[in-house]
Amino acid sequence: MFRDKDPDQKREEVLATGTEVRYMVCPLCGMNKSLKKYLSGQIAFTNIDFGRMHIVQVRRGGGRGRGFYLDRDSSLLISEIKDDPEYQAILQQIIEQCKNILRELE
Repeated sequence: MFRDKDPDQKREEVLATGTEVRYMVCPLCGMNKSLKKYLSGQIAFTNIDFGRMHIVQVRRGGGRGRGFYLDRDSSLLISEIKDDPEYQAILQQIIEQCKNILRELE
């Protein structure tokens, strides 16, 4: 049975006989989504409205079973953090990664 095989055997079997699914990986964060979703329009890299998207999100949890909710009043837009010393290190990492991406695409 498949479940009785060791992890290496499982990996080899799936790589040899499994169904192929291609993924698009975000070069900034490493998050991935099925390329099929991108091609069908379910995912886009150009649909971010920086005037509305909270890049620093504060979420509040209500405990088990009550979920987490975005606190819009405490969350921040990119324009609100760009000059804030608290966020400069991570913003610099984003800037550098964007430069790296552009160099790779040239």
